[in-house]
Amino acid sequence: MKFKKLNSMIATITVFSILSFSFTVLTDDAYSLRASDRDYDGILDEDDQCPQISETFNKFEDEDGCPDTVIEEKTKYEFPDTDGDGFEDRIDNCPNLPETFNNYLDDDGCPEKFAQTTDMKKDSDNDSVPDSIDACPDEKETINEFRDGDGCPDSLETSYSNTNSFDDEQCRGEKIAVMRVHTSDVVCVDLNTAERWEEYGLGEILVKSEPGNGNLVVSGAEMMKDLAELEETKDEGINFATELTLKTLVEGGKHALTATPIIDNPKDYPEFFTPGEKLSDDEMRVTFCGTSMPLPTISQSSPCVLVELGNGDKFIFDIGGGSLSRLGALEVPLDVLNKIFVGHLHTDHVGDLDMLWAAGVPFGRIVPIELYGPNGADHSMGTESFAENLLEAYKWDYENRRGVAPTAGAVINVHEFDWTKTHVVYDENDVQITAFPAIHGLDGAVSYRLDWNELSFAFSSDTKPNKFYVENTQDVDISIHETFLSASQVVELWGMNPDVAKTVTEKIHTPPSWAGVIFELTEPRVAVGYHTYVTPETVPLHFEDIRTTYHGPYVLAQDLTTFNITPEGIVVRQAIVELDFMPRIPEGNADIPLEERRYFISDWVEDSALDMESLLEEFKK
Repeated sequence: MKFKKLNSMIATITVFSILSFSFTVLTDDAYSLRASDRDYDGILDEDDQCPQISETFNKFEDEDGCPDTVIEEKTKYEFPDTDGDGFEDRIDNCPNLPETFNNYLDDDGCPEKFAQTTDMKKDSDNDSVPDSIDACPDEKETINEFRDGDGCPDSLETSYSNTNSFDDEQCRGEKIAVMRVHTSDVVCVDLNTAERWEEYGLGEILVKSEPGNGNLVVSGAEMMKDLAELEETKDEGINFATELTLKTLVEGGKHALTATPIIDNPKDYPEFFTPGEKLSDDEMRVTFCGTSMPLPTISQSSPCVLVELGNGDKFIFDIGGGSLSRLGALEVPLDVLNKIFVGHLHTDHVGDLDMLWAAGVPFGRIVPIELYGPNGADHSMGTESFAENLLEAYKWDYENRRGVAPTAGAVINVHEFDWTKTHVVYDENDVQITAFPAIHGLDGAVSYRLDWNELSFAFSSDTKPNKFYVENTQDVDISIHETFLSASQVVELWGMNPDVAKTVTEKIHTPPSWAGVIFELTEPRVAVGYHTYVTPETVPLHFEDIRTTYHGPYVLAQDLTTFNITPEGIVVRQAIVELDFMPRIPEGNADIPLEERRYFISDWVEDSALDMESLLEEFKK
């Protein structure tokens, strides 16, 4: 297996510091700097001649805010410190008020009203590396940790431009981690140190070895990429600033949330997709019938993706609550929506299977539902048991329709497979669908890849980032990966306990910046994020977050975002549908023989029915 893009992740994160540079050791108030110093080089935008490109050596030659050619004797430039308290103005919440207690036991740069307790982090040399993890607690970093996070002075040879000094052997072992420190530099350190740094807010663990899985999945050498090559392709013609101004459907936007609606050289399409649009023989169409988080909203149903192929096949991947209304609006007859692939059995991913099953009976589905899904730790935890219990729970519904409407379409054929294996679970009509393990809280979660006509589609369902997805989705045409809200957003928006939020977002799901790493590793033609709330407030933050790690063509999916994919190109549009569309029974399907009823209404209650014919005659007079 090759992780061909993990090397570029390091260089990308470094070169694109305008997108990812942050001082995570600061208090929340310090983030007010973001609006006035976008490239985080210590020079406010109003005085910065290059407001979106940071100084490459911290303005060692001048104060223009632009990258410089390095002169070695000038590499110890110090940022202004107006109040002389050891906290540079750029990271000092109180730049004109010095700290009142030396050996400052916090990071705000402001006077204390009382002495800090000794259990708070101490930073004797004020280099933002706490003494407890600082290899040189009395010597300050001279180049601001550009090549490491050890807290010691650096030589010019280990400076920002030297991307090939990454220690390959240091990044091998069972207890190691690759992390991005708050300078946006990436280092490989032992796992215990990485976890302490992350706890102190000094960086973010990008990938780490897990107990029992042997060495870390990548080495340092695989993570490095030549800067010259990166410079040639770093922005791929994408206007990242445009992404921050995109309007959601909720606020009146009409188009897909992307700065790259046209990729490569596709044929011409109308501005919007409308139901009934012809699909070419060599074409794949992917439409989102749900994009929300666990709770659906008026604008977003729970996760659901419809894949339509030029050979006539149609597949549904996950079918969360509310998604059937979107499928109906797409005007696809219910009798052909019978192949369902579920990634796992959370209600927000299977919540409308019962509605699809039930609605198909009166609206003319005469073929069984073919349900594909993983097994679990035991029979009770697998897809087969789920379907059995669904039918048992809705027995009253089924028996009430039996003998009144054709019920041939009320059958569910379950194709349960071993979730632990990477294997083809569907192979018909030149379509292959492969399932592979996902990490989502319990045994029994999978992701999928579909291949047809030299086109490929990948769907994560819900998962924590993992090597199975990276291995199985290299170079796909469209890669759909969940991009859950970040832990801080879940705390702020939902009021969730911070510890629970961190578990939910980082142990069970994938926040946007993490998904960006996956996309960098796999290089899809178009990357797609979903499974998040799409609101005017969250969308700019989403794009900011994912652009810290990924710089290729990207779409944040809304309900009814549609992709037309051919070998020549990809077009991304929104669908325009009738809000009051009413399905019709396919011709010929209404005359299927009925089954005999097995249950009946009791005579005593039936005898209470009103004689409506007589009443109608009476009231019409």
